[in-house]
Parts: sequence; C-alpha cells; structure tokens
Amino acid sequence: IRRILRPAGSVYLHCDHDANAYLRQMMDAVFGKGNFRNEITWERAFGGKSSQYRPRRYGANSDTILFYAKSGEVRLAPYRELPETELDEKFPLFDDDGRRYNEGGELHRRPSQGARPNLCYEFMGFRNRGPEGWRLSKARMQEEYDKGNIVIDNGKIIRRVYADEYKGAPIGSIWTDIPFLVGNVKEKTGYPTQKPQALARRIIEASSDPGDIVLDCFAGCAYVPVAAEETGRRWIACDMSPRAWTVIRRQFAKKPELGMTVEGEESEYADANPRFEGKGVLRARGPNQLPTRSAGDADGESPRPRVSLPEIKFRQKPLESGEQIWRAFVDEWGTACWYCGLQQPEDRRYLQLDHIEPNRGDGTNDDCWNRALACIACNSDKSDRLSVTATMDKALAAGRIQTQAIRDEIGKAFGVRREWARERYESLSKARDLAGLER
Repeated sequence: IRRILRPAGSVYLHCDHDANAYLRQMMDAVFGKGNFRNEITWERAFGGKSSQYRPRRYGANSDTILFYAKSGEVRLAPYRELPETELDEKFPLFDDDGRRYNEGGELHRRPSQGARPNLCYEFMGFRNRGPEGWRLSKARMQEEYDKGNIVIDNGKIIRRVYADEYKGAPIGSIWTDIPFLVGNVKEKTGYPTQKPQALARRIIEASSDPGDIVLDCFAGCAYVPVAAEETGRRWIACDMSPRAWTVIRRQFAKKPELGMTVEGEESEYADANPRFEGKGVLRARGPNQLPTRSAGDADGESPRPRVSLPEIKFRQKPLESGEQIWRAFVDEWGTACWYCGLQQPEDRRYLQLDHIEPNRGDGTNDDCWNRALACIACNSDKSDRLSVTATMDKALAAGRIQTQAIRDEIGKAFGVRREWARERYESLSKARDLAGLER
C-alpha cells in the first residue's frame, strides 16, 4: 500500500482492541512514525453486553482506526456537513440577500492566548480589549469588513459567519455519531464484521477528492466500494473470498440509482429496466487474470527495485532539557529576543525557546544548536513557516525593529549566537562520549 500511494495519499487501518497495539507498531515501521496522524476511536455500540457472571472488564464497544499519511503532503478536510436541523440552529439569521448567518464570530483573542502587540490596533473607532489583541491582522480585518463579514450595529462591532462560507463542523478523533448496523437495515449483508457505509463516506470525503482512486484491500462487505461510488470516486476492491464478488453485486443492486451493472450483463439489465442509464460496470478479475510483476517488460523496461522498509527511528533524547538550554542562553546573552532585539522579562512565558528549524517531533533537533530565544510575537510569526531572515523582516515591518540598520545588526548577532550554540553542543557531545568510554 505504501508503494502505490501517491504523496498526498493516506491509509486507514480498522482494527479492534485485540490487535491495535501490534498493528500500530507495524504501521510505524512501514510508513514511519512521523507519518502517524491519528488514532481514531469509533463507538460502534452503546455499553457492553450484559452477563450473568461478575464483570472483569469494561464493555468493549469501540474500534480503533489508525490513520497514516504517505508524506507531509497528505490531503485532509476533517469537516462534516451539517444536517438541516443543525444548520437551522447554528445559522438562524438571514441578511437582506437571503444568506444564512450567525453573529457568534469572536473578534477578540482570549487572555490565555498571550500578548500579541502586532494585533493591537484601532479599527473603525474600536480598540481591542487587552494586550492579547484582535484575532485578525488589520489587513484581514479590513478585508472582512469590505466583504460584509464584519458590521457595526448599535455601537458594537460584530463578526458575521455565513453558512455558505462555513467549511463544516470539525471532526475530532472520537466518533460517536455513526451508529453500528443493528436491526433489519437494508445495508446489512450478514458479514459479522460489516461496517456502515457512513463510516467509509466520512473517511473517503475527508481524505480524497472526486475522481480519486480508493483502494479497499478487504472488501468483503462492500461498504467501501458503495461509499466510493456514491461520492464520485473511482475504486478498486480486493478480497480473498469469492463470496465478496457476490456481496458487492448485491449491495449495488440495492442502489439502482447508482446505475452499476455487471460486465457482460449490460444489455440484459437495460432490457429489463427500460429507463435504466448505465453509469458504470463492475468487472471482476480472479487470481489467474491479474497482471504479474516480472523482472522486465517486453518493451525493455528495467525491473523495479526491491522496496525495503524504512529504518525504524525512535525518539532521540536531547542532551539537555528545554529549561537547561533556556537558562544557559539567558545567562550568556541576556533576555533580548534573538529575532527583534526587544528586551523581555526573565520569564519563559514571555521569552520562549524557539526551534530555528521546524520541530521534527523525534527529538533529533531539540538540542541547543537548533534553539533560539524568541519573544511571543516573533515566535508566533515564525511558527514552522518562516525562516530566520523572514521573521526578522516581519518584525521590521511590524515596527518591533526600528530601522534597517538595526535589523542588519540583529542578523549578525543571531549568526554569532547560533555559532556559539553549535560549539556548545559539540562540547557537550564530546563530554558525553568521554563519560561513556570511561564507564
């Protein structure tokens, strides 16, 4: 699966509590620990089964879905469309053009989000509540005002959120809104492990676009192929049991609106259903009908290289803790931000420890050679998007750096400090290695 996935592709592995711990280790080895995205819990039943015996554990009423990406380019839209009842509740108002909206959009940042001097400004006679500032930059605020999304009513500034611009309700990693198949529902096939098509729809719509190809390697109950067809995706289904082919045909027969026929039976089906307009054909291929991978094709194509699993990488423990690095930096260089030069209180809440290169999450760049002291504003601007120079340029544009000459001096000072941090790291590494040899 990893070999054939495109860079923006993803894989979902559905399992229960008996296997998820072992399968996650396997997936880490195949896809890389850094490509793990979520462990999703699906509540497939309510409560546990009752028994005449004394219970020895909690009811097992959930499954696990392990979500992995092929790379950082993964495509994901974790939102769900609101049904009409929720839409009425969330967007109860209508403007003069008949567009649904609500007035719940908050414009002020919460005090717990920290001070943001660059987001403190006056707009249309209104000022932010405190040092944490507005949620939007001044340019974005003006843009939203020009679009009519921010209005002034009865002396108050209000942000409107329109239903037609709403991405959808965010989806978390606990799924309790997709019920398991119980009773005599049309969807049921008799497979003991059958999943609802709504579950497949959520995954498919979140991780692919119409026209993309969905692969289901265990297609016995056909819930993925049907959901893929309903959402406009192309699909390939595999199963080791010949019975799966029968189930897939039956499941599509229950949905004639999809217009799917079986290869070789198109005309027969059309004769029996005069108004039928075929949209797709189900084709089955057995073990002896599949293309085989050979050492080389007839046209001289060279054989494909053997695909080996990537080396397993475990999280690396840095030489020092973040507190130790922060203290060493402050003792050596003081409490000025390395990006804008502004003095800060000797407090980690205001003078933060930034990763110069974005944090990899595996501990390989958490040491002092990749760290810098940053004020709240510069750390927020830089995040994992901007380079060092771009962060300084943004501080200059925001007025935290007064002149270009000061900006150039700060840039030189940053280079000196980073070189000092590299030498410090090398010295600590040698000391650690010598200590290991002595032991």
